[in-house]
Amino acid sequence: MLKKLLIFLGVFLALAAYCSAETPEEAFKKSFPQVKYDSIKESPVKGVYEILAGSEIVYFDPATGILILGEMRMNDGKNLTSASLMAVIKDRVKNIPFEKGMKIGDGKNIVVEFTDPDCPFCRRADAFLRTKKDITRYVFLYPLVQLHPNAEKKAKFILCAKDKIKTFYDVMDGKYDDKEIAVCNDDKVEEMLKEYRKVGDKVGVSNSGTPFLIVNGEPVQGANIPLINKYLGEPEEQAPAKTPDKHEDEKAPAKQDSNK
Repeated sequence: MLKKLLIFLGVFLALAAYCSAETPEEAFKKSFPQVKYDSIKESPVKGVYEILAGSEIVYFDPATGILILGEMRMNDGKNLTSASLMAVIKDRVKNIPFEKGMKIGDGKNIVVEFTDPDCPFCRRADAFLRTKKDITRYVFLYPLVQLHPNAEKKAKFILCAKDKIKTFYDVMDGKYDDKEIAVCNDDKVEEMLKEYRKVGDKVGVSNSGTPFLIVNGEPVQGANIPLINKYLGEPEEQAPAKTPDKHEDEKAPAKQDSNK
């Protein structure tokens, strides 16, 4: 009888402990109630969980309640954090309303482009894409005003123009870098720029920086010409000579202009 009672108590206590144990998600909510997140899943490190918050990934250890910022890398240099984020972004881009962007061309290859008018790497990507004939570009202007104070004004200047594509090309060629430009006072332009930023934020441009491209459904960070060519189904090619740009020697933070 005593043996049966001990077995019963053991099972009861084990079940009680299991029922009272917090899930990783519950532990995270308790430790960081102010943090909004999209998902929690196991990371490659046992006991540590990957937290996706918008377009950023952090890590959480439920046993200690510690939040870990930074990237996970393999000893061969592979960036596990970046790979996980790219997988998320690739899934999100399926729902991009790319038709809201400025359409250039009418080819079979689709390139969605988030670009800053004053970003040198964006200009490099633009110069390269202009050489491609069989593409359709959907351009979303995404000025990084903390890096390029005049970029937003140039973005509005483009959207105000009667011939937006020609004006876009002229701006990206640097023709207005040393000129005073006037922009229209149009609420539709303001709303369009806000919509562009909203779409960009959804796929992580605020974190990755510009240029950020989606080439036939595949995300590309920076003016990565070989990767762009790969997704266009073409042989590798070097970047074209860049239009002289007054930002040429600017050292931008890693999470803004990127040329990875």
